[in-house]
Amino acid sequence: MNKSNHLSTILQDISLLYELSLNIGNSLEFKKECSSFLKVLMSRKNLSYASIWLGEDNNGPHKLAYAYPEYFIGQSVTDDLAHLNQQVITVSVQEAKENGWLHEYDIHEGTIVLFPLNDLGFLKLHSYSSTVFTTKELKQLEKVMLKFSIALKGCLSFEKQKIEAMERRLAEERYRLVVNSVREIIFQIDLEGVWTFLNASWKKITGFPVAQTIGQNFLSYIYEDDVLKAQQLFAPLKEGTETECKTEVRYCHADGGYRWVEAYVTLAHNSVGEWIGFTGTIHDITDRKVYEQQLTTAKEEAEKANRLKSQFLANMSHEIRTPLNGIIGFTEFLQSTDLNEEQLEYVNIVKDSSNSLLILINDILDFSKIEAGKFELLKTRFHLPTFILNVTQTFTAEAAKKGIELILEMDKSVPEYIQSDEKRLRQVLNNLVGNALKFTEEGSVVIHVVRSTEINGKAELLFVVEDTGIGIEAEMQEEIFKPFIQVDGSSTRKYGGTGLGLTISRKLVEEMGGEISFTSNIGKGSSFWFYIDVAVDSSMNQDELPSNTFIYKPLRSTGVKKELLKDVVAVEQDQHKKRAGFKEEANLRQDQKRILVAEDNEVNLNLVKKILEKYGYAVTVVRNGEDAVQMMQSETFDLVLMDVQMPVLDGLRATTQIRTWEKENQSYTPIIALTAHALQGDRERCFSAGMDSYVSKPLNVKKLLEEIERITVTC
Repeated sequence: MNKSNHLSTILQDISLLYELSLNIGNSLEFKKECSSFLKVLMSRKNLSYASIWLGEDNNGPHKLAYAYPEYFIGQSVTDDLAHLNQQVITVSVQEAKENGWLHEYDIHEGTIVLFPLNDLGFLKLHSYSSTVFTTKELKQLEKVMLKFSIALKGCLSFEKQKIEAMERRLAEERYRLVVNSVREIIFQIDLEGVWTFLNASWKKITGFPVAQTIGQNFLSYIYEDDVLKAQQLFAPLKEGTETECKTEVRYCHADGGYRWVEAYVTLAHNSVGEWIGFTGTIHDITDRKVYEQQLTTAKEEAEKANRLKSQFLANMSHEIRTPLNGIIGFTEFLQSTDLNEEQLEYVNIVKDSSNSLLILINDILDFSKIEAGKFELLKTRFHLPTFILNVTQTFTAEAAKKGIELILEMDKSVPEYIQSDEKRLRQVLNNLVGNALKFTEEGSVVIHVVRSTEINGKAELLFVVEDTGIGIEAEMQEEIFKPFIQVDGSSTRKYGGTGLGLTISRKLVEEMGGEISFTSNIGKGSSFWFYIDVAVDSSMNQDELPSNTFIYKPLRSTGVKKELLKDVVAVEQDQHKKRAGFKEEANLRQDQKRILVAEDNEVNLNLVKKILEKYGYAVTVVRNGEDAVQMMQSETFDLVLMDVQMPVLDGLRATTQIRTWEKENQSYTPIIALTAHALQGDRERCFSAGMDSYVSKPLNVKKLLEEIERITVTC
């Protein structure tokens, strides 16, 4: 080559290097940088293809980052060189560095040149000629390639920042969309309680714009009646003694009202762990609060209605029992006078009718107490054989009158003393035996009592009442224990009653831990049975049994009517003897007891006065509680019979005033409540007022006299 050609080549090389240098670093976009640089290089050196390969490190794997002309961006270097021979495929950038950062391979398609790009990867050039660069050119290009590598690093760093910024913007947009799409308010406040962030739900719930709210103290949006509550809850958080809290408060609404919300607040920290304020959520619970208020109102109205019903029942009980007390009491007095046969029949009818009415009232009151959940069992210790015989004897007169055999079969294994609710057990048996007699016109009623099991002092007693009555139709058998259902419920029905007896009996048996059921055949009779669990008391032996053990013999069918009538007469004679003896004893007393009777009803007042005077008591009467208090302060009495419902001052308040006066004067007079109120809680209210005992109307003369005797002795 002559000097002229050599000079021309040098000038071309300088021109190439200059032009390449000018096209380095003109753009921070990776593709533009690569494109401008490779275009110059390829056009000046007649290259057919150029590509830039980048990798995580110089040992690969490398991925195609840019190609000119562009194709298959993203493929691996192995894939790109797969069409060449094995020697070329194994070539790596590391080999290029070890061999002077250059390798040229003569292949049938031309020459491949690899340029390392300073810890980024390599530049691959392809030409169809056998020689692309001279050694001198390659050395001159070394610095240019270093500069190009630095430019590419800047581009890649810029691209990375752009991607990260875009990802941040996308993340922020996603966060914004999520935060603003949730129904709850998401908030942040600083250490002083000033709003620093609120999502769009703030305006949806409170009606206040977010922009207007930011910078305001959160307490300024709390409903005024709840501000103190919010301050008290926020104080521990602000002081750092608590890390979170949850509460229900009211937030003001832009329309002038308020919304109930449930707020959850927790401490907020920055990225280095510094406490910068508070964050949390606010959930609108107004609908729930309205519903709760409706439930509360409904509950209060139901309780009010129940109180009114209870009050009505109490008043009804009082109003009906009060005249019944006079009717039954004076009927008994009338029976003890000289009456002809027709008059005695009429008096007996009046008494029976009064007792029937009293049973109906008691059924209704018992049912009301059970339905209201105010029913309680009172377990006592009693002698079971005597109890069963007494129940049976109650019905001997009725059975004899109808010509029905009443049979008691009591198993020898039945325990003598048990603990159970004697009153309620009697009520169940009375109902079943009474029904059996009512629905039986001929034949018999049999009462069976059997002990089936006994474990650790607990026994299971089985009671069966069989009759030969009308029976129960199949379609009625599923309904018979439901309230107000009767075997004969037609308008022309022959048998009376409320239809509550079996309902109450089932409830009572279940309360006593048992079960009740029956079998029945039309025209052949019914068999009702129930069992209860009782505690067996074996602390008393046979020698301690009452003196009237002769009546424990079970009644049998032979000559039953005569035997029953004899028993009835014997019992009545015994009762007359006891009453006569009591009266005689009372008349012989030297220290006649003085009793103050406070009663506003004239009939009841006269009845009680006559009963007490008949049995030897000195009686003073007053007609209201105020007079009773004044009489107690001026005279001395051995006992007070105090009606509860009276004008001017009722019996409960009168008793309270008497007890207060007595405490100051160091005296005490026993007081017995004498009232027609017989609902759950009446007894307790009497005792709370200071009374010593409780007798309900209509009066049972025997019980009244026994209670007077007991109280005057013990008090």
